[in-house]
Amino acid sequence: MAWLSLNRELHDCLYRPAGRLRILRYANNLRNLIDRYLRMRLGVLQHFEIAEREHRSILAAYRKRDATLAVKRVEAHLRRTAESVVAFLAARKK
Repeated sequence: MAWLSLNRELHDCLYRPAGRLRILRYANNLRNLIDRYLRMRLGVLQHFEIAEREHRSILAAYRKRDATLAVKRVEAHLRRTAESVVAFLAARKK
């Protein structure tokens, strides 16, 4: 899925300037582990629009050089992604 490659590239571009290569490798390893769940979130749940809106919001804060706001938006984006996947999996168990 091309979208996931672009998603990875976006997140890498956001995190790389921090110069924390060990953390970037850790984040990439986590992304590899959850790739199937991201595919599910985007494919089955059709959350492309939500993810795109969140990415644009993160980039707006980044472009304004508002690190506090950018971090807050990235955290919210990652939290919503995790919560939507967990909710989907929980609903399937029933």
